[in-house]
Amino acid sequence: MLDFRTDTFLTVCETMNFTEAAKRLHITQPAVSQHIRFLEKEYNTRLFSYCNKQLYLTPAGEILRKRLMTMKNDQLAIMNEIRNESHKMESLSIGVTMTIGEYAIVDKIADFLIGHPEMNVHIHYGNTTQLLTLLDEGIINLALVEGNYPKENYEHKNYRKRFKRERRSDRYCFFRCTQQRIFTGKKSIQHG
Repeated sequence: MLDFRTDTFLTVCETMNFTEAAKRLHITQPAVSQHIRFLEKEYNTRLFSYCNKQLYLTPAGEILRKRLMTMKNDQLAIMNEIRNESHKMESLSIGVTMTIGEYAIVDKIADFLIGHPEMNVHIHYGNTTQLLTLLDEGIINLALVEGNYPKENYEHKNYRKRFKRERRSDRYCFFRCTQQRIFTGKKSIQHG
């Protein structure tokens, strides 16, 4: 279970404002500052810096943010796995954009479900920004998106679907969070 100070840190990373983070967490702004100071002392580094009254993550803060997001998503995955253990059914939540959901993966999901009837698959539709937010929050296990995205923040892989009639190839990317199982085509891949 993650420490409450890590939730404070991640909320400050999201808002980039101590006062706004305090409001979201329903604590005082000095408590937010105290939590951040504790983490800075624990890791012996500065996590945030100010430049022209604007709050920025330091490189060390960015490393901590990425690692804590992974840990938070791992925690959610563990909770889901334990919850699903009693039902003996694995769940996979996939986020897709409308184009991808309608044209690029329907046959792949159908093949996957035929090969894995024990899986419970949930599909979430949204734009790239919405899907990456769901991925960051651990609501979905992977996202199939198109367009621009912050490549440095996600483990990603290009996926290409050829449309026979149009003789063109559209490029999509899928992202995985920390869930143990993802799929590509007809195969299920275990990740440790």
